[in-house]
Amino acid sequence: MKRVCRKVSSSRSAQNERVGVPTSSLRNSIVSYTLATLLGGAALCCGGCTNVFFLPSRELAFMPSDVGLTFDVWKAQTKDGVTLHGWRLLPVGDARATVLFFHGNAQNIASHLASVYWMPAEGIEVFLIDYRGYGQSEGSPSLQGLQEDVRAAFEYVDEQRRKDVPFVVFGQSLGGVLALDLAARREVERRIDLLVIDSAFTSFRGIAREKLGEWWLFWPLQYPLSWLISDDANALAASQRLTAPVVFIHGTKDVTVGAHHSERLFEHVRGEKELWLQPEMGHIAVLGLPEQRQRLLDRIFRQQRR
Repeated sequence: MKRVCRKVSSSRSAQNERVGVPTSSLRNSIVSYTLATLLGGAALCCGGCTNVFFLPSRELAFMPSDVGLTFDVWKAQTKDGVTLHGWRLLPVGDARATVLFFHGNAQNIASHLASVYWMPAEGIEVFLIDYRGYGQSEGSPSLQGLQEDVRAAFEYVDEQRRKDVPFVVFGQSLGGVLALDLAARREVERRIDLLVIDSAFTSFRGIAREKLGEWWLFWPLQYPLSWLISDDANALAASQRLTAPVVFIHGTKDVTVGAHHSERLFEHVRGEKELWLQPEMGHIAVLGLPEQRQRLLDRIFRQQRR
């Protein structure tokens, strides 16, 4: 396949505007309001309502080739028989690292491409995966299902990747929670060289309580309603079991998931850890800054194989 070498804007907001993705401030406000409304309405009607966290879109608004990237399509099969769809972004030159990327709760991999599109030019092979019910992946989303999805994606990429370069698992927001839950599992922990967790929350129940408390209608009921939310993938509990080095990234102006979530996660990690707090930046926006991208590249390339 011919490699395309088209220049891509280094600004995350400019990239989003060019490909038609909503700006981060507008998207975060919409997600926060929608999530609180869905949480409140669903929790009043039923128990076990973790599914309201998932806001998938089937349509892929654009392809990596639209922004000058060479890519392959890959598929992984879960243990319960669901076929997952993903993209592999080919590095420029020899791969210096492999990144497995887990995106947030809304839309699909096309909408989150802006988080990693800059990595292949630096020699990083990037695997993106859509969870069940997202994009072209089969099925419907559920917490248990997404836990199966990230395991299947991890096993596939671990088998396919080069073994002589660092293997990084990178999760943003919901994807960060899933990455922590995955990395804390004994059968996985020693195969990850570095975890990068951007704008993750400590637990489903905790973030549900916060979002319910932001709106006057649900404020008196935030604690009893939050107990209807499953807490199986608890990032705070997982962080205590981590053995892989981890970098937490968060913008201090994040109104979707407050930076105190990353601070608490950081405090609970017993092993090698770093916390990067960026002033004046919102949800999953820190790596839109060129200096923070370079900082992450430096951290990845100095990581030793475990």
